[in-house]
Amino acid sequence: MLLYPMKSILSGFSILMLLVIIAATGCKKDDIILDDNTAPPDSTISTLILENYVAKCYISLLGRDPSPTEEADAVALLRASNMSVASRNEMIDEILSYSEYRDKILEFNSIKLLNSAFDTTEIQTQIFIYNSLLNDPQYAQFYDLIIEVIDNLETLLATPNDFRNGTIGMQEMHRRLVSNEIYDQINMGSFNFVLSLFNNFLYRDPTSEEHDAGITMVDGFVAVVFYETGNSKEQFVEIFLNSDDYFEGQVRELYFKYLFREPTSEEQSYHAIRYRDSGNYDRLQKDILSLDEFAGL
Repeated sequence: MLLYPMKSILSGFSILMLLVIIAATGCKKDDIILDDNTAPPDSTISTLILENYVAKCYISLLGRDPSPTEEADAVALLRASNMSVASRNEMIDEILSYSEYRDKILEFNSIKLLNSAFDTTEIQTQIFIYNSLLNDPQYAQFYDLIIEVIDNLETLLATPNDFRNGTIGMQEMHRRLVSNEIYDQINMGSFNFVLSLFNNFLYRDPTSEEHDAGITMVDGFVAVVFYETGNSKEQFVEIFLNSDDYFEGQVRELYFKYLFREPTSEEQSYHAIRYRDSGNYDRLQKDILSLDEFAGL
């Protein structure tokens, strides 16, 4: 008489467990995945972050704050896509289109390499002095050298217009700034000339081997620098400004300037290769200024 109730209890328990299993598995809703479904933008980026980013870009590239209209337009552009990288690049492209952008780059490099903002009056004065030497017979044996000095100064004088209108890029601008009598007077002698290029562009001293080879080449003798052979000052500058070290130095300069730190080895390699292959200094600037780190995100 006791077996029947026990069977009923076990049967009822089994049914209950079955219902629990069905509820836990069979009735669970499947996750729904939609192809090409983009999550709505996160609208948590504050107006202050947007305004600060716009101001940092204008100051970094133009050396000034944006006007109220420039700021409003840039903030609206960034907000429309919640400060996406694409919108940052679009805003930076607008700033890079200003003529004052290239003027600012030339001013920065002129101060660094020639110890002053680009001074057309000083260059014209130097040209006048050297032209006068061509009328003095006592300098006849040096006429070829004097003419070369004048040619370099006249090329330097044309640099602002050439750089502003895109006729020349950063490498050629750098070449002109270090291939003239004014730079030579600042860094007298082959010893100082070679040292100055390493310091100004690579932010390091040359090794003893690099220094000796550079001096030898600048003095007109055959030497190897950065695995390239040359035997003149002009060839040394050409080799130097086309070396991997030069492009890496440009990346380091912008990381110091904008992020206040050294690039990692991966960052340096990535940006240096992109810059070397394209010769596009504007894109190098944009790549760094569009980073989340610079944007404050």
